[in-house]
Amino acid sequence: MPRRLETAEIASYVALFAAAAERAIRAGFDGVQIHAAHGYLIDQFLRDSLNDRNDAYGGSLPARARFLLEIVDAVAAVIGADKMSVRISPLVPFNDMHDSNPEGLVAYVAQQLQLRGIASLEVRHGDHAGPGEAALAGIARKHFQGTLMVNGGYDYASATAAIESGRADVVVFGKAFISNSELVARLRAERELNPVDFSTLYTPGPVGYTDYPIT
Repeated sequence: MPRRLETAEIASYVALFAAAAERAIRAGFDGVQIHAAHGYLIDQFLRDSLNDRNDAYGGSLPARARFLLEIVDAVAAVIGADKMSVRISPLVPFNDMHDSNPEGLVAYVAQQLQLRGIASLEVRHGDHAGPGEAALAGIARKHFQGTLMVNGGYDYASATAAIESGRADVVVFGKAFISNSELVARLRAERELNPVDFSTLYTPGPVGYTDYPIT
């Protein structure tokens, strides 16, 4: 059964993130992204619908963000802040998770990452056009002057608009790459994208992975 981490255990998990980052750089990667989104461990600390701890890692926003920032500091110490990115998803309702003040969460995390000089921050949306999504990207842009990445339901037109307006520096595509192996070429040519067949995701075999048409 899942259990909450004991306070005394947390430092060892911070060290594991740093060790993994160091190995990634030794293996030849240019940088690493700390995944603090989508209901994974760091996100469980960040969002107040789940984090009900009464120690130094729960309660106030600075306390809930402490785990993330300790990881960021530990990773920066071994690979450099300029080789780091962080991804957050304050409005993605994974397993019914939410936060009572996502705007405040984004502002605080963005401010702290700016102070640490990390290379990039990614704000992951469920749907970039959904209520409140654009506001969160704007808050991140206000407080973080590094490379700001956004992600979530973009197409060519909306991605271009986000870049041209200055709302973001980079638009990240995920699912679209599954159904469009030549996604960059399609976007450049403004060709229609293959839709993703969600029924084939996380299934074995080539169907839904290597059988999408290429033009």
